[in-house]
Amino acid sequence: MTARRSTTVAFAAWLCAVGIQPDAGAQERVFRSDETYYVPAGKSAIRGPSDALVTIVEFSDFRCGACRTAQRTMQQIVSLYAGEVRFAYKNFVIFGDQSVLASMAAAAAGEQGQFWAMHDRIFTGGTDIDRDLLDGYARDLGLDMGRFRAAMDAKPFPWVNDLIEEMKLGETLGVQGTPMFFVNGKPINGAADAGAFIRVIDDEVKRATRELEAGVTQADLYERLIAGGRREAGTTHPVGIGENGLTRGPADALVTLVVFEDFQCSFCAGSAGVLDQLTQEMGDDLRIVFRHMPLAGIHPDAPLAHEAAQEAAAQGKFWAMHDELFAHQDALDREHLEVYAKRIGLDMKRFRRALDREIHAAAIAADYEAAADLGVRGTPTAFINGVKVSGAQPIEVYRAMVEAKKLEAEALVRAGTPRADVYKTLVGID
Repeated sequence: MTARRSTTVAFAAWLCAVGIQPDAGAQERVFRSDETYYVPAGKSAIRGPSDALVTIVEFSDFRCGACRTAQRTMQQIVSLYAGEVRFAYKNFVIFGDQSVLASMAAAAAGEQGQFWAMHDRIFTGGTDIDRDLLDGYARDLGLDMGRFRAAMDAKPFPWVNDLIEEMKLGETLGVQGTPMFFVNGKPINGAADAGAFIRVIDDEVKRATRELEAGVTQADLYERLIAGGRREAGTTHPVGIGENGLTRGPADALVTLVVFEDFQCSFCAGSAGVLDQLTQEMGDDLRIVFRHMPLAGIHPDAPLAHEAAQEAAAQGKFWAMHDELFAHQDALDREHLEVYAKRIGLDMKRFRRALDREIHAAAIAADYEAAADLGVRGTPTAFINGVKVSGAQPIEVYRAMVEAKKLEAEALVRAGTPRADVYKTLVGID
């Protein structure tokens, strides 16, 4: 297997490792046209003015014929709404390795400031895509070929996590086919004609204008317009705290946030800091529950790190080890794990024996199996009083949901439910 081929296959394997396996074909889920969905632009490539009144986010595949048709519609929209509309592109790979390769090439071109040039070139070219073709596009665009080839051949691909996050977001929203558009959070399914977009955009221009007149800043406009949008189906899941009991906060807290994490996942490390801040803000109203989900297929050092954390828990120092591991994600080998164990004051004989014998493997596997039963497909995934929040979200997202769930819990307490029974009542567990 060549390096070029292995890079593409590796990306596809990573997608599968986090459970992202969309199928080609028409959308099966029905998106309500009158409902707003929370679709952050995130790190996506953006085209159009930063002060645009309308943001169109597209989930797309470079080899999708309908996506190619949709690009012509988008050109019409640009002409009709000059200066009022901007576009964000998110990868949603459904047509195999060639699509993966095209997404990689666009990201590598983006590193040189040429994402949209590569995007347009791929969509105006053929659907039979290979590395030589993409190299040719890169040369035509005047890219630094040394940098481009190095990025494409790198293992892992430098922007693989960004691509996976886009896939995860699409899956969380219920995207099953391409193209899928969200206009200020309002869904438009498939390669609709310009008229379908015009109707939604006209309404959104008015809505955005009202927000600006009410005092919302241009910088905050898009986030304000989608802030109350649906993040997923909103189902309450029966999420327990697990047999390991890795909790922080009172057992009778009004809100319980259960989070499945991987100690080698950079998104989890960022999320851990956000949850620390949230804990400080909410005090005794919030309980954090950690559950193990080491993704060994993409994070080879994670399983041993989770063993170390669980042994620290057995010695009453889980959260100290938790903080050490997230602070030193680049050094999770056995030697460094022992350094952290000594630093937090563990019994080293017990610690070494636990890691040598993998005595906590079953406890970790139990959490992993619980995650699978709940449909968790990547890390971090949180459940706030049973409602799932996928991916590393900004604190505003967690804060808004925690506050909403706190109000629900307070209503239960006023109706006579003891605080200690609030969580199991809300999520339906014994």
